[in-house]
Amino acid sequence: LLYRALLVRLSAREKLRLHPAKTAGDYARELHARESVLATPFRRFARAYERAVYGNAAVNSATWNELHELAEPILA
Repeated sequence: LLYRALLVRLSAREKLRLHPAKTAGDYARELHARESVLATPFRRFARAYERAVYGNAAVNSATWNELHELAEPILA
């Protein structure tokens, strides 16, 4: 849900077109190409998110806190 909230915010703020086939990396590259100030914060979030979702460890409270902290500047 946090990832989805970021995408919705970015689609409104940065005029990104959301698509189910796009990855976090696709959105990060698009933000970078647009020279968005949110490109670097989103890239940091995307890396942590992909580690959490696709990594070997279960998501715990420390992981959630890290993701939430990385999301804050984007959602602000």
